[in-house]
Amino acid sequence: MKIIQEIKKTKKQVYLTFTDETFMAVELDLFFKFRLKVGLTIDKVTWKQLNQENDYLYYERLGIEKLKKMQSTFMLKSFLREKGCPEPLLDKLIHSFQTKKYLDDEAYVRLYIETKKYIHGPKMIADKLKTDGVYFPLIDRLVATIDEEEVLTNTIPKKVKTYKNRSKKQALEATRIHFMRKGYTREVIEKVLFQLQPTFIFQDIENLKKAAQKYLQSYGKKKQGYDLIQTLKQKLYQKGFKMNDINTVLEEMNL
Repeated sequence: MKIIQEIKKTKKQVYLTFTDETFMAVELDLFFKFRLKVGLTIDKVTWKQLNQENDYLYYERLGIEKLKKMQSTFMLKSFLREKGCPEPLLDKLIHSFQTKKYLDDEAYVRLYIETKKYIHGPKMIADKLKTDGVYFPLIDRLVATIDEEEVLTNTIPKKVKTYKNRSKKQALEATRIHFMRKGYTREVIEKVLFQLQPTFIFQDIENLKKAAQKYLQSYGKKKQGYDLIQTLKQKLYQKGFKMNDINTVLEEMNL
């Protein structure tokens, strides 16, 4: 037997304090359903029913709140387990969410691919989805639908522009490395770079002149004559500039 001594309401729950100095947080719907009030005596049967329904509604609410941001089945299960949800109840809730289409791993994968394919390559996307606990064959089937060539044709030109102060050779290599690290396929990257290369505009001579002036300021006080010229040539060549262009620019600088 439980006798309600005090009631405190919040936006999501009602806190009951009983005469035996125990307390309970009850979901709002149950507060009205069971007509809870100060002085009410709750018998054993009602107490059991109240607890069972309260557990269900509590974890259902947590699940729905979590699903405001799309989740995989594994992710939602892990979250509810961490919150203390018992396994039998967890299975019941997951089945309910799936039936209502709140939880759909295929929809989750499709949405994730659509929002991430211009940021990460297929390999990185697949690895992330695997950590989200999605069924591997489902991942492989849907990731295979990504048109890498179309994605890279749209993203590579934007990335190349961020290397506008580098030599053509450096810019292309940096772009290649960037997309490989993002999980795109090397062969597709190479193909798209080759196809788009004629459309890229590089200011190699202007960048070469700026780099030469910078290195001259750095090494001009330390070295002179032949040693200085060789150092400048070496540094500029390492930055990806052509030796013929380097010689021309250094001659213009009277070096």
